[in-house]
Amino acid sequence: MMSIVFSQEEKFSMYIEELSNNDFSSFSSVQSLFEENPNERKYVSALIKLLTDLKHEMSERFSDFRMYQEPFRLIENPWALTIAYVAKLAIFGYEARDLKTS
Repeated sequence: MMSIVFSQEEKFSMYIEELSNNDFSSFSSVQSLFEENPNERKYVSALIKLLTDLKHEMSERFSDFRMYQEPFRLIENPWALTIAYVAKLAIFGYEARDLKTS
């Protein structure tokens, strides 16, 4: 679940950057609209603002996920967890020595 939230935030960043550069490759319908009605391009800034607001709202709503991102990585992929993050597992009541023997 957490990886979905973080990947969606990254997608918003990518979309905002693309639209800022007038790259509509991720928005084929918008690109078609602009090709048919060039005067509609004035709404690009409104679309960028909408995506920025959505990204900000999502960041605020799931801000507590960031605090637990590394400890939950153990559940998602135990092999991706590095020794540096083992100490963060103490918030769940685990000691590093317990994890070494498990």
